[in-house]
Amino acid sequence: RGLGAQFTRVRVNGMETIATSTDGASSNRDRAFDFNVFASELFNSIVVHKTASASLDEGSLGAVIDLTTGNPLAYGAGTKLVGSVQGRYNDLNDDLAPRLAGLAAWVNDDETLGVSASVAWSEYETPELGNNSVRWANNAQFNSVGGVSCVDNPADAGCSEVTAAFHPRIPRYGLVNHDRERLGATGAIQFQPSDRTNIEIDGLYSRFSEDRDEYWGEVLLRSNEDEIDLSNYVIDSNNNVISADLSNAWIRNERYHRESETDFYQISGRLEQAFSDTFRVSLLAGFSKSDATIPVETTIIFDDRDGQYSYDYTDMAFPRLTFESDVTTPGMFQLAEFRDRPSSVENKFKTVAFDLEWEPAQGLK
Repeated sequence: RGLGAQFTRVRVNGMETIATSTDGASSNRDRAFDFNVFASELFNSIVVHKTASASLDEGSLGAVIDLTTGNPLAYGAGTKLVGSVQGRYNDLNDDLAPRLAGLAAWVNDDETLGVSASVAWSEYETPELGNNSVRWANNAQFNSVGGVSCVDNPADAGCSEVTAAFHPRIPRYGLVNHDRERLGATGAIQFQPSDRTNIEIDGLYSRFSEDRDEYWGEVLLRSNEDEIDLSNYVIDSNNNVISADLSNAWIRNERYHRESETDFYQISGRLEQAFSDTFRVSLLAGFSKSDATIPVETTIIFDDRDGQYSYDYTDMAFPRLTFESDVTTPGMFQLAEFRDRPSSVENKFKTVAFDLEWEPAQGLK
């Protein structure tokens, strides 16, 4: 309904829960639910409630989403075995990603007792290769423009127009690689001795892990413009400095590595009993836990703070970024930053719900 994930309430087998994400820049610490944690093969239905209802607990400005792992008795009498194998090929990194899933179910001849289990596993690697300007900025004065000192001559025409125009903050080339693995499993027991009695016990487990590696070759214009000399520039009709040569530029090599994992557990039980055609009782109880950890998140940055560099964004889709200084000799660089910030987020839910339903007359419930 136009609202973000943190305004959406998600229930798994009737229980509200949170699957914490570590797949973005950091662990989410709000109510948002990360569907990447689960394989779609583990579920047999999804229902989206867009409108508030008296039968739904409060807690959502957006929608209530119900995920269901399935009922063993729905598979019918006998033994059922189902499996699937998929492969996805990525020509950018020459990687073949496997995806396996399987289901086993048994239901007695009377179809009063059923047991089922499912498992899904996948592993895939996704590379991102390209350029990034890290947005554009203006109102930053360079040390000099076209050989004219902007500190001594702030009213110079070149200094003024470059200061007012937009320039890339951190023009760079980079490789970002995601190596992900996901394992999920479900188990269920269902007992239905009569049409009026139904007992279910459901369990769900998922583990979603990722190694993220980033490699960047960049120039840090942001906040360092007053030390950089700019020349041979071109300003386009949109007031962008789309090309320029830079001296005394902060040429930076940035390396980032993160290891993350989300473990999700849930077990729930449900009892439904109809005492008559008009009076029913249901009881739901369970526990869920989402444990997201980032044991390793490290950034190492090396700088050459008097480098030569040029950029050309005439073709915004394929810019030319040229390192004119030697960027292959380690001795040209100094260690500028080291960051290490492991973190963890844990969410727990305990749910107990008891509902009575009475229909004293047709049309009144």
